[in-house]
Amino acid sequence: MMQRRELHAMGTTVELLLDAPPGDAAERAFDRACAEIERLEGRLSRFRPDSELSELNRRGRLAAGEDLLAVVALAIEARERTGGRFDPTVHDAVVAAGYDRTFEEIPADGPEPPGEGPACGGEVAVDAARGEVVLGPGVRLDLGGIAKGYVVDRVAGRLGASGPCLVNAGGDLRIAGPPRSEAWPVGVETPGEALILGLRGGAAATSGRDRRRWRRGGREQHHLIDPARGRPARGDLRTVTVVAGEASRAEILAKALFLRGERGAREEADRHGVPAVLVTADGRVLLAGGLS
Repeated sequence: MMQRRELHAMGTTVELLLDAPPGDAAERAFDRACAEIERLEGRLSRFRPDSELSELNRRGRLAAGEDLLAVVALAIEARERTGGRFDPTVHDAVVAAGYDRTFEEIPADGPEPPGEGPACGGEVAVDAARGEVVLGPGVRLDLGGIAKGYVVDRVAGRLGASGPCLVNAGGDLRIAGPPRSEAWPVGVETPGEALILGLRGGAAATSGRDRRRWRRGGREQHHLIDPARGRPARGDLRTVTVVAGEASRAEILAKALFLRGERGAREEADRHGVPAVLVTADGRVLLAGGLS
């Protein structure tokens, strides 16, 4: 029987599904999962002044805990692998665009951002032997999407010890635990009816400019920064949804494909066998990377 728990965390609704009998054991598993979400958000959120990430951004150097070390290392590797399309040093660019507080607190409009976007691609180093993260001069990190994927992966791994489970944080999801006889139905928002993917394992994530939007100087802004410009990304895609083994990897791939645009994203997904659903700005739905 499917058990369900829901909470608000990481700026979104987190849904926990566990295929297990009702009772105290399931409730305890949910309690542990919720406690882990709160613990990790308290370390990785840029919106919490007492988080490890906020302390690192203030000081530029920090003897960090294992979770922050792991996420920063993932982000640096992702920047190298994607040729800079995924970049954790977009913090100042996101803030300049107006995302300087939790999304619920952002005013609908405000002064237009300055003409030049803040530089991205700054120096970041992880010294695993000393347990330190070191930032270059003026560099600050925004780990938003990849941190959310990391949390989803970690929590699903723990909840999966109690049975087949799915953890969904605003569209970033991970399946874990013993396999079910049936696939998990995962909905992808598209114009018209939702597209349903049947997943037996792994993860999915969506990047897009359709939700977290606001205006500055009357011009629309969104949270997906193009590191090459230091400004919200332009292009002919509305959303990209990717299926991968881990939610953190799906997050990286979705952002990287989004910045390629329709033609480049489709070619890259097909070339590397990355299952992807592309929704274009004019409402077309394209399947790539082996999806049909």
